[in-house]
Amino acid sequence: MRRGVAWCATTAAALAAAGTVAVAAGPAGAATPPWESGDANDVATLAFYDASGAVITHGSTSTAPFAAFVAASKDIRSGDTSADLEFVTPGTTPGTFYAQELTGYAKYATGAPSSIGAVPVVAGASGDATLDTLVGNSKPNPNSGYSNVYQIRMYTANAAGQQGSGYAAADIQINASAHTWTEVYPSGSTVTPPPKAADATTLSASKNVTVAKGKSVKLTTKLTDRRTHKGFAGKVQLLRAPAKGGKFKVVKTVSAARSGAASATVKATASARYEWHFAGTKTHKAATSRVSRITVKAKH
Repeated sequence: MRRGVAWCATTAAALAAAGTVAVAAGPAGAATPPWESGDANDVATLAFYDASGAVITHGSTSTAPFAAFVAASKDIRSGDTSADLEFVTPGTTPGTFYAQELTGYAKYATGAPSSIGAVPVVAGASGDATLDTLVGNSKPNPNSGYSNVYQIRMYTANAAGQQGSGYAAADIQINASAHTWTEVYPSGSTVTPPPKAADATTLSASKNVTVAKGKSVKLTTKLTDRRTHKGFAGKVQLLRAPAKGGKFKVVKTVSAARSGAASATVKATASARYEWHFAGTKTHKAATSRVSRITVKAKH
């Protein structure tokens, strides 16, 4: 999906409509580049990583890939499955943005280090264009004070190959004589990995029993991670309700062992229903066991 000047007309028009103008502050002034505001399609930022998953903010323009992984700060469009990177020269007027293909479209990288997180990720390849080549095929940034600053964009597409209009971006400054690049916007950006989804939990319960009035009954349960099928430690509550109708109320709180096993002993003074409840944690979802019934024998 190689693009030329016409591809950026809508973006540039949005900037013009927003009254965006070039400023002379330049990267050293820590100002927001003028093209980084006013575009509703600019929905996320990018961060660059080395092969170990560590954030990098500078590198070589003469080797490919310029970064082992490039990740968006959030999902660009829900349901998309592939992405590519573009090397963009920002413009100052409608129709003057110029983009070149940095990578081809490929499925989101699945082998990225866990530190990057579950966001759209492009894996760099030795066959990617070098930044030196792209700069040589481009024109200087016409925005005053930003002549050596370029934008890296990530676009995404769905399984049918249909590209969305939204994109993620970051700006880099090129030192042509030293053959290096340095990220200048957003400064020192990183992608915060989204929190890991809590695993579903299974909570077992004892079988129904019939006992004499006053007898002690040991009720057992086990916390199990439904993904790993292994037990785990945690606080569980035993709740009781009348045999027919009525609300469950907490009667005991106990700690499950690392195996997930827990138990509590109750005295059967009347027929009742019991269930176990686990409130949940950041790593495991809440769960409630099935109901166990203790039936007290009637005296003859």
